[in-house]
Amino acid sequence: MIPEFRRKYYLNKAPRTTDEVTVAVHVRRGDVSAADPGYFTSNETILQTVTAVRSMLDARKVNYRIGLYSQGKIADFEDLSQAGVELFLDADALWTMQELIEADILIMAKGCFSYYAALISDGIKIFEPETLSGDDFLPSWKWRSLSPTESSVPCRADGSFDHALFERQLLLVIQAK
Repeated sequence: MIPEFRRKYYLNKAPRTTDEVTVAVHVRRGDVSAADPGYFTSNETILQTVTAVRSMLDARKVNYRIGLYSQGKIADFEDLSQAGVELFLDADALWTMQELIEADILIMAKGCFSYYAALISDGIKIFEPETLSGDDFLPSWKWRSLSPTESSVPCRADGSFDHALFERQLLLVIQAK
């Protein structure tokens, strides 16, 4: 079904083409807080992931742009902004979804909004898988425990991930540019 979703998404538009690698970082805020670790990811963890991605892009001397999409105030993301991440806060949800879908690299939040974007995206997806068990979750939440695909890179709770796996996928993105 995923190829069909992608086909329908692009029925009235062509995939975006740029010379730079685009990195979209979706951060779930607004409806979650640090008191809800099942859906909340700290800025420190996100910064760890972004720093590793930036390091690998810099090593390959690739032009890139990193945008963060979330809700909140600039002060909530000061550490990420100081690291050169462009902030898009409280933006239109449909525009944000398009930015996530069409990014070359999508660093996902723990939630359905990121997941739906990732379904249609043909870019690299970095996500934190979660093992769910028992009856304390709805059947529709099973996506959170899915195994990675060929364009997905699972990350750990601290934001680290398999750099070799990411590099292999990054080479394909760079070659396509």
